[in-house]
Amino acid sequence: MDYTQTIGQRVLLRRRDLGLSQKALAARCGFPYQVISGLERGRQSIYAERLGLLADALEVSADWLLGRTNDPDAMASSPTTQPTKRQRTRKVAPVAACAETAMAPEIAHP
Repeated sequence: MDYTQTIGQRVLLRRRDLGLSQKALAARCGFPYQVISGLERGRQSIYAERLGLLADALEVSADWLLGRTNDPDAMASSPTTQPTKRQRTRKVAPVAACAETAMAPEIAHP
């Protein structure tokens, strides 16, 4: 099962548990009820921003909506996807170096 179907099934389940209509849930989220209908049928994908709004409106975690955890209140303890090569090899400046740079005095140019 893909994310679209998982999200749709969980939106439907939680919406019914809360006793909300599609229109009432859409009003809570701030987007058209057709989006909720499409999600529940597995025919609509969702942007990350909207996923967060939807999770808040349903009072669950986004991880639960995505099927990453079975606890609606908890975040998944470990990601189900592996980091990309770019994420694994990305170099990050040490915190001390960032702090020193931020505290360096401004240099006036003539």
